[in-house]
Amino acid sequence: MSINEQTITTDVLIIGGGLAGSFAAIKAKEENPKAQVLVLEQGVAGFHGRASYGTNIMRCVLDEDDHDYALWGTTMQTDYMVDQEYAADCIAASQTILEEIMKYGGDYDRGWDGKIKWMKMVTDVAGFYQRQAIWNPFGSYKHVNKIVAAAKAAGAQFRDRTLVTELLTNNGKCVGACGMDSREGTFLIFRAKAVVLASADYHAAGCNMVSFTGDGMAMALRAGVALRGMEFGRICFGAIWPSYGEQMVSANERMARTFRNTEEVKQRIVNALGEEFVEKYEWTYVRDDRMNGGPTWKNYIPAIMKEMQEGRGPCFLDMGGAVFEIGFAQRASAQTGGVMIDRFTHTSLPGLFASGNGSDMCGGMHYSIPYNLLGSSYTGRVSGTEAARYAAQHSLEELDGDQVNRYKAEAYAPLENGNGTTEAQLRCSMIDIWPYLDYRTEETLTTAYNRFRELEADAANMSAFDQKGQSSIHELVKALKIRNVVQLGEAEALAALERKESRIEHYRADYPYMDNDNYAKWVIVKGVGDDMHSELMDIPFERYKYSPEPGIVDRLAPKGSVELPKYHLAGGTPAPEGYDGWPTQKQEAWK
Repeated sequence: MSINEQTITTDVLIIGGGLAGSFAAIKAKEENPKAQVLVLEQGVAGFHGRASYGTNIMRCVLDEDDHDYALWGTTMQTDYMVDQEYAADCIAASQTILEEIMKYGGDYDRGWDGKIKWMKMVTDVAGFYQRQAIWNPFGSYKHVNKIVAAAKAAGAQFRDRTLVTELLTNNGKCVGACGMDSREGTFLIFRAKAVVLASADYHAAGCNMVSFTGDGMAMALRAGVALRGMEFGRICFGAIWPSYGEQMVSANERMARTFRNTEEVKQRIVNALGEEFVEKYEWTYVRDDRMNGGPTWKNYIPAIMKEMQEGRGPCFLDMGGAVFEIGFAQRASAQTGGVMIDRFTHTSLPGLFASGNGSDMCGGMHYSIPYNLLGSSYTGRVSGTEAARYAAQHSLEELDGDQVNRYKAEAYAPLENGNGTTEAQLRCSMIDIWPYLDYRTEETLTTAYNRFRELEADAANMSAFDQKGQSSIHELVKALKIRNVVQLGEAEALAALERKESRIEHYRADYPYMDNDNYAKWVIVKGVGDDMHSELMDIPFERYKYSPEPGIVDRLAPKGSVELPKYHLAGGTPAPEGYDGWPTQKQEAWK
């Protein structure tokens, strides 16, 4: 088969045209206005991948706020897994990022006085409140598109409809990438002095969200780059919406509380005997200074599992008379973890930087300050600056011709394979594996890992033929994306096997406690196939302000039997009740 081929050269190559990628482009051009900056987008920049979610809540910390309080709360939310130096940097840049977004045309909900309406939001950490702003319009493409426009105005070039399939390496460095035009099928070779991965995350969803196949994460894994935090794939219970589970519960509560100014919906989680069992435990009972009803994957799931294991299941969600049985959903929730970066967004491969949800955001977790929209903006900014500096110090490397030819042959092979595995077949096979990855024990995780390994042969024998029996570029794109989910599912299972405890979004039924003696560490995954392996990596707590207490933490400790973590002010005295880190005189308005 004859395939057209094109080689494109640039200084800084950015893979992903959403929030992180556009911020990276802006900062790369600011760092070096003469640098050629090319942004590749699989769909249309500003409308694809994570950008397709639109924008909703922006967590932020103003310059006059208590930054140490924000760092403490973030560390508690992430069970000490966040890189505290990165978190402190992100918190310090928070107000600047808000101001930049407004400069580019984004905006937030405002009161009659024209000032931003700040929300003081409880979190899952008792006594820790976040300052949040609501993007206006809510859930819109508008804001990301404004930043895309700013990147274009700065001189960055964008190329839409470009599927990147592999990173190119030579002499131990990242020297570019290759892929294809997703409509015409032309094979594209990109030579670059520096590469930024700013692509979307992995939803385990190759099952039900085809945009979130973790392409950048999988490419990095195949290039020998380390992934971190892959075990923190969220376990998802269905409650009032089959495919979204707990997300819809907390969203409904927030909508009622924020936009309608009505009383919060009364939510009860009960067992088969009608008992509100979550009230029995210190970490889960309802209190005014803690988020209740979410995040369920961290605190409530251990309690629900215990009720089921001890014969008091099934469990139910009672929302004022509307009762729903709690069960596994279709894993629609997002994956935490990704390409391991340091506080400057460098990866383990020289010349490669990572930002946005495809990176691990230095151990940031969902609902924490240095993650999601703020984290994507921050890491995008830093990666663009760092990549431009790297490009200025290095020349273009020669490509490995054999590597390029091999990647081309592998990418287009499904077009000539009429009898291989289709994308739909592989997707359906994975749907059957997710329950083994969600309900976590040594046995179930080993089963998940082995079944993903078995699917590798199918993923390497893909067919890109449509229902009419004709080869199709559209089917080829789907086939190349779904294979990434196989490798990332395998990496998640391996990381979950490595962490023999329960922490954040990772719950092991056979190791229900958080073990700070042995597992206050990061889990790293490297390699693919037979070479894939996981290892524990020490966290440099000697450099950080906050360190975990040694021993075991039982999230199902009886109410009143343990003392929850508490923030202490600069003088060492405990923070007063209701302390939120905001200057009293400026709580109501800013800008």
